[in-house]
Amino acid sequence: MSERVLFSQFPYDIFVSPLDAEAHRQMELLELGQRVTQQTLYFDEHAAVTYPLRLKEDAQDYRYMPDPNIPPIIIGRGLLAAIKESMPELSHESRKRLAKEYGITHDVDVLLGVDMGRTVGWDGALEDGGVGYFEAVVDSNGARRDSKVVLNWFVALFLSVSTFG
Repeated sequence: MSERVLFSQFPYDIFVSPLDAEAHRQMELLELGQRVTQQTLYFDEHAAVTYPLRLKEDAQDYRYMPDPNIPPIIIGRGLLAAIKESMPELSHESRKRLAKEYGITHDVDVLLGVDMGRTVGWDGALEDGGVGYFEAVVDSNGARRDSKVVLNWFVALFLSVSTFG
């Protein structure tokens, strides 16, 4: 989807409806050979459609205006390297590592989706999440289990207790 601003006053669990309606609206425009323009939209929850509120001709109304009272922040390479080192593994890095270390490429997104819900402790430490749990089961008791069997078990278990929709 192109850039959009949706104004809504709905709970989080129904944010999908405005996004879905906007995706369908844009697909219809593109199928008709029309251009999708930048605009602010309103979502009508009863009709489940989005309506334009105003156009953004060249998006100048959303440009960044620097505050003259805030000086530029200069961050050195050392600090950036320390921050990167302290960050948790990113999804694309996890995907590559799991493929390399465990030979799994299918259903990895289920593990990564569970990882997105990891709890952050009071000290900023992350719990293990789905990938950590998977690795603990594969490598438990000093014996390496078949990673594909463990992944299949994990996915079946996760999907059996999940509700979608």
